[in-house]
Amino acid sequence: MKRIQVRNTSKSFTIGFEKKQSALGRAISFFSGREPQKTIQVLDYVNLEVESGEIVGIIGANGSGKSTLLRIIAGIYPDFEGSVEISGKVVSLITVGVGLKERLTMKENIFLMGALFGLSHAQIHQRFDNIVEFSELAEFASTKLYQFSAGMLQRLAFSIAVHAGPDILLLDEVFEVGDAHFRQKSREKLKAMAAAGASILLVSHNVELLEAFASRIIRMEGGNANRVRRVLECPNNAFIPRQADAGKIIGNTQTMHNGLRIARGSYYPELIEEMLVKNKGVHEPQEEKMFMEVLKKLPAGATMLELGAYWAFYSMWFRKEVPGAVNYLVEPDAANLEYGKKNFELNGMKGNFIEGRVGKGFLSVDGIMQQQGIKHVDVLHADIQGAELEMLHGAKQSIAEGKINYVFLSTHSQKLHLDCLRFLKKHGFFILFSADYEKETYSYDGIIVAKRSEYFSQLGQDKWILQQTDFKRQGYFVDIGAHDGKEISNTYVLEKEFGWRGICAEPAASYADLVRNRACITDHSFVADQTGKTVDFQEEGMYSRAAPMDIGAARQVLTISLLDLLKKHHAPKYIDYLSIDTEGNEFEIIKDFPFSEYTIQYITIEHNAHNKTPQNIQKRQDIHQTLSAAGYRRLPHQHFSNQYGHTRFEDFEDWYILRRFLGLDKDL
Repeated sequence: MKRIQVRNTSKSFTIGFEKKQSALGRAISFFSGREPQKTIQVLDYVNLEVESGEIVGIIGANGSGKSTLLRIIAGIYPDFEGSVEISGKVVSLITVGVGLKERLTMKENIFLMGALFGLSHAQIHQRFDNIVEFSELAEFASTKLYQFSAGMLQRLAFSIAVHAGPDILLLDEVFEVGDAHFRQKSREKLKAMAAAGASILLVSHNVELLEAFASRIIRMEGGNANRVRRVLECPNNAFIPRQADAGKIIGNTQTMHNGLRIARGSYYPELIEEMLVKNKGVHEPQEEKMFMEVLKKLPAGATMLELGAYWAFYSMWFRKEVPGAVNYLVEPDAANLEYGKKNFELNGMKGNFIEGRVGKGFLSVDGIMQQQGIKHVDVLHADIQGAELEMLHGAKQSIAEGKINYVFLSTHSQKLHLDCLRFLKKHGFFILFSADYEKETYSYDGIIVAKRSEYFSQLGQDKWILQQTDFKRQGYFVDIGAHDGKEISNTYVLEKEFGWRGICAEPAASYADLVRNRACITDHSFVADQTGKTVDFQEEGMYSRAAPMDIGAARQVLTISLLDLLKKHHAPKYIDYLSIDTEGNEFEIIKDFPFSEYTIQYITIEHNAHNKTPQNIQKRQDIHQTLSAAGYRRLPHQHFSNQYGHTRFEDFEDWYILRRFLGLDKDL
């Protein structure tokens, strides 16, 4: 049940101010009694819905409109633009002390404030003992309030408010009162009220408290999360094609950037309409750019499960672009579900609509997939107002079985955003895109886009390269010691998932598999310090190496230098990533390489110094001296998550970045 519906609400104030004036101007202002005035827009097209049982935190800088919004909901400011619909009894505690009379006793004030909160004399009398007991001020019941401390006044006002039986409770910086014991008791009381169906709005500057306590958090910026302005400023707009009539309103429909039509009023009317008109059919440019890219990779007959589907835009887009697409749409609000159905019908589409809430104690992804007989979800899209981590936990079985490919998440607090990132990384997902809730998003919500991958590099090199390059597409790699190009490959995901080109070199018998597994350039040569030498080569199953001359190696191979390998295959002068993992001759490959002729931004190079042999320790030092002299910075030692858990990658190899890309002069 929706307790609060704020629609396109704006509020401005006209205030006096001092401006630079001439002496004559100051005299005129003084004698006329008129002072210079200006109008401040405090709220600008604010939209908010609060369900029964929700605890919603509101944060923002001073002057951003938090308290003004609460006062409008409370009915204190009747003059505003837009609409506010309230369902139930409202109790507001916006300014401590309002309604309390310092010349009356505590008992008299309980009856006075109780009456202001809409309680009858009999109801106040019935709740009196509970109010006094909760406030822990029983010994002061007959004391006049002018003798109370500020903390005692806060405890009294809070106790009266929470016992007034509100359906909607509005608190402005007054729910964290008293000592630690009283604060904990207050939180438990608010949680109990929410569990019983009350809706609670909390304004605070304490973000950490709200993240731990509230169901979701809304950030206000200059009266609104000023979504229209933010959306128009987003750089991702430039990458989203628009059809000629994108954003136009024709009759009772509006056209999206991709030609889909939506019914007017089906998703935050007026605010979204204005945004779509101004931005030509785009309302979430960061997410829509990523969704557009993912759609290009999906097979015919792919399946999408959208949670919190509301107006069904993303599901419609999916169905429009994917031949034979299958859609499942879950939405807890019956009216919103009807909007989604109406939009599907407008575009001649059919989908599977499910009314239900996803989260702990409600529907789970695993349960939905089992009940609906869904074998695989290509895209899991969730905008579920604070239940996103609960949803992920409810999808563990499907994730473990590899049944979910891409995940799109809208996150509704910074803590939830970070927790969801950790969950997805832990469960084997690449984070393709992340815009955090506090600073990076251009919409109300944080955004996470993640991709499951069956193949990872051994130590997480591919993840690191993707993160360093901001998940670059169409990069260029050189992989020396590529093995079969798939299992524990440093470059397989770069090629297959991100369209990178490059060269894979492998002299071992696994080269035949390398050719089958990869579309990039492959070379069967043994890369060494120079071209044209004959060396003995030893096969060791998965690992192969140049062999000592006295062991009778299986076969002889010809060498090629790294420089000649690059020239042979016409490698570009700029190379994003060089991987060297050759089980022993890594230093020989780079020691005479002319780094001045090629710009190689990132290098990962094996040394195996973990076994503490003098040779490998010396090899690591030689590698470092060579690359440092060529202008590279070695990464500080750290743990990096890979397919085996958390491994100290510096025990096996070092990772380098070309310093001039970072403006650094030394290693960390």
